[in-house]
Formats: sequence, structure tokens, C-alpha cells
Amino acid sequence: MISPMPELTFGVEMEAIVHAKLPATAARARRDVVERKIYDQVRQFLRSAGAPANQDLTYLRPSDNLDGRYNRWTVEEDFSIVPRTLSVPGQLYVSGIEMVSRKLPFTDAAYEEVRLALLAARSNVELYTNPTCALHIHVGHSDDSLIPFHVAKNLVLTFLTPEGIIDSMSDPEYLDADSCGYYCPPISSLPEFEGQSTFEMCLEVWGTNSIEELIALLNPWVADEERFVALNMLGINPGTRHTQVGGKKLKPSIEFRRFAASVDAEEITNFLKSVHHLICFCAAASDSNMWQLISLARIDDTGLSSINKGFMTLRLFLEFLRLEPNVVHFFTRRDFRERYEFEELGLDIEADQLRPRKPPGSESPSSDWVSTDSEMTDVDSAVNSDSNGSFVGEA
Repeated sequence: MISPMPELTFGVEMEAIVHAKLPATAARARRDVVERKIYDQVRQFLRSAGAPANQDLTYLRPSDNLDGRYNRWTVEEDFSIVPRTLSVPGQLYVSGIEMVSRKLPFTDAAYEEVRLALLAARSNVELYTNPTCALHIHVGHSDDSLIPFHVAKNLVLTFLTPEGIIDSMSDPEYLDADSCGYYCPPISSLPEFEGQSTFEMCLEVWGTNSIEELIALLNPWVADEERFVALNMLGINPGTRHTQVGGKKLKPSIEFRRFAASVDAEEITNFLKSVHHLICFCAAASDSNMWQLISLARIDDTGLSSINKGFMTLRLFLEFLRLEPNVVHFFTRRDFRERYEFEELGLDIEADQLRPRKPPGSESPSSDWVSTDSEMTDVDSAVNSDSNGSFVGEA
């Protein structure tokens, strides 16, 4: 068993879609007013499960503005989810949200907190995912010290060598969606790697000698396009850790960005355990261990690598990381069919509609959402007069 690293912590960002039934007066209100009510209700449910959650009194992104130590759960809007909003007056409201955990250790108690938080939310609102929703996992140290260069380098090599195998842990419909390709493309898609084999890419990573060199190779798009690849390491660069990218303060962590979203606690926990074992392996691996791994991607005289020949499968990779048998079984025996049940929402969403949206401020608001002050008051009155104090998820 790989020795645990108790100083490692995680934060998980769970993107989802909320399906809400609204009073007619609320449906006429401005979008941001209705969404604030939805976010507040979800926060209330999280707190009821014992997961400390921000009050978010200013409606700012609380993880950046109200809770710099990441000691509370937050619920915030997410502009990458399609459909981000959809309203049928008086009946249906759909909103893309992101539930962000507080910073937690990799322990059974922490996994249980994630489970209870999801259970509380799903018991009170209807949560769904579609191929534009993602699961992002941040891994760092409890004291905010930066993950060492050799661990980060080994992680890139371990992620890149069996890249397709790791991708198979997520739903192929998510990986094929335009939003995934835009917001969290694979490492192999970097322009610097164009035309190279996996082994040649690994050699470039192998040749880096500092975290700055590694990040310059891995995250070159961020400065001008505010995008990341499957692994975001900007937060562990001493030169950029206190800067902002896309209006957000960088977290002192490595971010895993290319996992499909889920509202199933078991699935999220298994992703967390996989990431933990992956980091622990990379911390313990020697240069010899890593060379043996990337050599599996070397193309031989037959024109194939050992990975192409099937000598490395998802099951072998997860067992190689010393994951528990039940986690290995979960990822190798899953059935992705009918994962995204759009019909349950009463929505007719075609694949070509699952496109990334522009960030806020780049588009003019729809005239359908223009409201008067009296209409903004309507939503407060409708919510406050409701017998249950909530309009989310009602029939």
C-alpha cells in the first residue's frame, strides 16, 4: 500500500444543473435575482447537512472574495454550462451552478462530508449533469506550501503516458463535447506537441528542470485566452501563485480538470481516491520508476507501443496505483449509456447546442430578462410568502 500523505488536501468543484419550479411572479424577475435565491437555497441545504457554507451576502464569488482560506462550501454560478439558463414563465427554471467544497483532507470523514452535502442538495432540489458539466479537483497542502517540482513533473508524465486510458474513466459524450475541448483539452492537444508521439511528448516533459519550465510547456494559453489543459499547475508556480487569471485568484494547488461531472457521491469519491493515489505515487516514484512507465509509450519496430498493444489497460493502471478493488471495479465496469437524461427536464437538447458560452460581459443580456424594480420585488415576495420558505424543486 502506498504510504498516505496526511498533509495533502483537496477541494472539489461540482458543476451541475438545477431544475426549479417557480411561482409565476418569480419567473418574471431578473435572471440574477432568481439565481441568487436558488444559490441561497442550496447553501441552506448544505448547512443543514453539517457542511459549513458561506452566506454569500454580497453575491460575489465567495471562494475568491469571502473565504480566502477555503474553510466553507460555496455555491456559485458557472458560465460554461449549457443551457446556463432556460425559463418557461411560471413553470420551469434551469440554472447552471457550481458547488465547491471547503478544503478537506483525504480521509473517510471528508468523503462522508461530500456525500452528505450532495445528499442534502439532491433531497431538496433536482440536480442533473450534461456533457457541458465537469468535475474539477484541486490538490494541495494543508499549510498552503507548494507541491514540489518532482511531484508535479511525475504527475504530468503519469497523466500523459496513458492519457487515453485515464480519459476512459469519464463519459465519452462529455469528452467529445465542444465545452470539454475548449475549457479542459487533453495535454496532448497543446500546439507545442503537434505531430509528436506520446513518447516524444514525454521526453519534452522529462527535459524540464524547474516548475517554471514545466508550466511554460503545460499552460501556455492561459495568459491570453484564460484557458487551461487537463492539468492546471499555475497555482504552484512561486512566480504566479498570488496573481489572478480570468478575475480569479489562483489557488495554491494542482487542478485536475478533465473529469466528467456527477451528482453521485460514490463516483465523486472514487475520483477523489484515484487522484489521491496518483499524487502519492508521483511523490514516491523514482526516475527509474518513471522511465519504466513512459517507456510503455515508446513505439517499436512494429509501429506500435506497449500501450497500443494492450499491455496497459485501465484496470492495470488503477491496480498499479494500488487503488482498492471496489474503486477499480467501479471504473472498469461502468455503463455510460443514458447517463444524461435530458427528457427528465422536459428539454430537447441536441449535441450541437452543447457549445461553450462566452464569459459574462461579452454578450448583451437578453431583453427577456429586463425587469423593473417591482418585478425584482416580486421574486422576494413570492419566496418569502411560500409556506416552505423555498421555491426550488417544487412540483
